[in-house]
Amino acid sequence: MAQPGKKSHVLTYIIIVAIIVALGWLFVRAVQKRIPAGEDLSAAYEIVSRDHIEVGAAHDPYNSNPPTSGPHYVTTAALGFYDLTDEIPADEYIIHNLEHGEIWITYRPALATSTREALSAFGNEPLVIVTPRAANDTDIALVAWGRVEKFDLGEAPLDLERIKGFILRHKNRGPEKVTPSEHR
Repeated sequence: MAQPGKKSHVLTYIIIVAIIVALGWLFVRAVQKRIPAGEDLSAAYEIVSRDHIEVGAAHDPYNSNPPTSGPHYVTTAALGFYDLTDEIPADEYIIHNLEHGEIWITYRPALATSTREALSAFGNEPLVIVTPRAANDTDIALVAWGRVEKFDLGEAPLDLERIKGFILRHKNRGPEKVTPSEHR
C-alpha cells in the first residue's frame, strides 16, 4: 500500500517538470524570433568620426552613400516615416540617430507609391527612421552605424523580411548607448 502523500509528491514533481519544459520552450521561441533569417548582406564601413558640428557647418565628405558615421549635428531627427511631401532631415541629423543605435531606411523618391506605402510600416518600428533620399545610388539602402545594405527592386516586390532582418541584426549597436526613454 502506498504511503499517504507520495502521490502528491509525484504530482508536484510532474507539475514542476512541465513548467520547466514550458518555460524552456517559450525561451527558445523568443530567441528564434530575434534571430533574423538569411545572411547579413550589409557592408561594413570604417567609422570616420563621431564629431558634433554646428548646423550647416562644412565637413569632409562621407565614406559611404548613405553615410554611416562622420561629423553630425548635436540633435537627432525624429523617428518615423517621412514621405515626399515632408520636410526631410539632413543626413547630419540622422547620423546622430545612427550613433544611438537607430536604423535608417532610405529610399529613392521615384519609387512606386505602393513600395513607399509598404516602407511606411517600418516607420512605426521602435528605433527606425525612414526617409526619401535623392542622393541614394540604389532604390533602397538600410543603414546602421558603420553598415549599409543596398538593393534595387527592379521588377521584384519589396523584401520585407530582408529589411526586418537588417533591423534585428543592427539596431541598438551604435557606440552611444541610450536608454529606451531617451529614444523618441
